[in-house]
Amino acid sequence: MEDGSLTRYVVRVEGKLLDDAQIRDVWRQTTVDLTDIGSAKLDLPNGASEVLDRPIAKPEPRLSDAEAPKLLSQRGPRVFADIPDWVTEVVPDQRGHFWAPDVIQLGDRYLLYYSEHNYAVSA
Repeated sequence: MEDGSLTRYVVRVEGKLLDDAQIRDVWRQTTVDLTDIGSAKLDLPNGASEVLDRPIAKPEPRLSDAEAPKLLSQRGPRVFADIPDWVTEVVPDQRGHFWAPDVIQLGDRYLLYYSEHNYAVSA
């Protein structure tokens, strides 16, 4: 951190790989500077991309939230009418699952901090 601001983050992908009738735990990790979000690309094991290539329904961008103390997940309101192009550029195989860990009121404005990911690839 520099001057109290976040300058980089770590992307780690974990999974199980079936290879020659053996199951192996595999992982990939990279550090990404926030000024270079496009570099958050990982080389996946052979065959992983093909497994993820399956037909899916068109996603609707929504927020999910958890309600303490029950911690029940539920669908929230739509965030965007359609998934923005920049989201697909950053997370190409995303399925429209937005989740928001924080909403902050700043004067008369609300700031929404959220994540978007692909269940099978990103965390």
